[in-house]
Amino acid sequence: MKRLLAIFVALVIVGVIGAAVVLGSIDLPAPTQHMEVPVSNDRLAQ
Repeated sequence: MKRLLAIFVALVIVGVIGAAVVLGSIDLPAPTQHMEVPVSNDRLAQ
């Protein structure tokens, strides 16, 4: 059952990302870059 749940969650995530790409292919790259930069800065600070 856990394996089925994991597959279902993965499909949902892929579907959400795919819908986001289709709806806003221009808007998607910018937020991901803004999210990645602070994480790398936090790791460098620590």
